[in-house]
Amino acid sequence: MSAAALLGSCRPSTVRLAFAPRPGASYHYALHVRSTSVTRLSGQAPRTRTDEIDLTAVDTLLATDRSGSRLRVVVSRLGTPLADYTVRIDRQAALVAIDAVNGEPTGQLSTDLGGLQLQDLLPAAVGAPPDLALRSGDRWHTAEPLTVPDFQPARLLQAGRVERFGVVDGRRVAVTTADGTLALSPRAASVTGGRAQVGLRGIERTATTVARVIDDGSIERSSAHTTGVFDIVLVSTAGPTGGPLVTGQIQLDVRSTTRRVG
Repeated sequence: MSAAALLGSCRPSTVRLAFAPRPGASYHYALHVRSTSVTRLSGQAPRTRTDEIDLTAVDTLLATDRSGSRLRVVVSRLGTPLADYTVRIDRQAALVAIDAVNGEPTGQLSTDLGGLQLQDLLPAAVGAPPDLALRSGDRWHTAEPLTVPDFQPARLLQAGRVERFGVVDGRRVAVTTADGTLALSPRAASVTGGRAQVGLRGIERTATTVARVIDDGSIERSSAHTTGVFDIVLVSTAGPTGGPLVTGQIQLDVRSTTRRVG
């Protein structure tokens, strides 16, 4: 029987979709990510970079409390480990912080992996519903503060909907969709060593469809499409309008799918 047919077979009246893993829980995922960026700099031809990669991720619970969970995330390709992260996520399974990379402490929220970001390798970083009792058809709007290194404090605006309840691979799930918008501006900085700091300014939009396991809020399946257009600016150099001098533009397109395999 297809997943689509099974999705109509289980209809609880309300659910809470907070991430509440059992002690010692471990989640195995297969991920496919395709990202394309087009960079345009003044006086230069556009440069296009495309990364397409299949990965596996094993998320193992280290600790949990009322605010969220601490996980070890081991990312591999073709059976070879690529990176080992220690991360913190909130009760909606959204990435809050990276505590360590390959055993070394880090203060960065974003870690590059062959052109991809760790956020792309963790299911449902965007699109998480609020920790409330929800019915099929319920909608929500959220505005969450977000701190990203080298950017001004931002707010992630999201609008979502519970589409339906059902069963996928033997697990009861709630299927949700969400659209998120994040406006980013570089943090003000002074010239250092005679060189102005380069930053990005623009808007990122993400659309997600996620099947969450009703019993513990974990991710069973997810797909996401993120687009963004960012000006490349010299943070401490004023342009003709008085704002930071714009020297180019980056256009991003990232599509990802995630499937639980264990």
